[in-house]
Amino acid sequence: MTLRMITILMTALCVVAVSSEAEQALESMPGYFPLEELGLFEPDSLDVDVDLQGAMIEMIAGAAEVQEPELAELMAGLHRIRVRVGSIAGRDATAIEQEFERAIARLEGEGWRSMVRVDAEDAMVRVCSREVDGAIEGLTVLVNADSEEAVLVNIVGRMDPRLLGRMLASMDQLPDLDELGIELDQQ
Repeated sequence: MTLRMITILMTALCVVAVSSEAEQALESMPGYFPLEELGLFEPDSLDVDVDLQGAMIEMIAGAAEVQEPELAELMAGLHRIRVRVGSIAGRDATAIEQEFERAIARLEGEGWRSMVRVDAEDAMVRVCSREVDGAIEGLTVLVNADSEEAVLVNIVGRMDPRLLGRMLASMDQLPDLDELGIELDQQ
C-alpha cells in the first residue's frame, strides 16, 4: 500500500470518527428527540427530509443577519434542525393518533413541556419545549394533517424565550391563536 493510499484511508477514518462523535454529541443534547423512532414513515414515503446542522445553520444565520438580525441571533444558538414530512394516507387514523400521544408521553417523561395542543377536525398539532436554566433548549412539533400527511420537526439548541417572543410578536401575519382553536397549556 502506498503512502498516498494510507494517508487517504487515515483521513477518511478520521472524518468518519469526527462525524460519528458529533452525531453522538447532538443526540445527547437536552433538545434532541429522535423523530425516526416514531415509525410514522416508510423510508421511501418521505416528501421532505431536512437535517441541518453545523456549518449549514451558520450559513443560514449569516445570510439572515442583514434583513432578519433577530432570526440570525436566534439561529446562532442552534445545533440542529430536522424536518420530516411524509404521507400517512391509508394508515389507521387511530393508530397515528396513538403514536402521537405516545410520543408526547415520552417527551413529557423526559422533561419536555407540552406547550400547544390543537385537536381540530382536520388537524392535530402538538408542540413541546425542553427548558434548561430559563432557556429553551429544544422544540419538537408533531402535526397530523387530516390523516393524510404528517410533519415532524425537532430543533436542537438554545433559544432565548424573549427573543423568540419578540420575533413572534413582530410577525404581523400571525393569526390570533384563539381563532385557530389553539389552547396554550398553562401548567
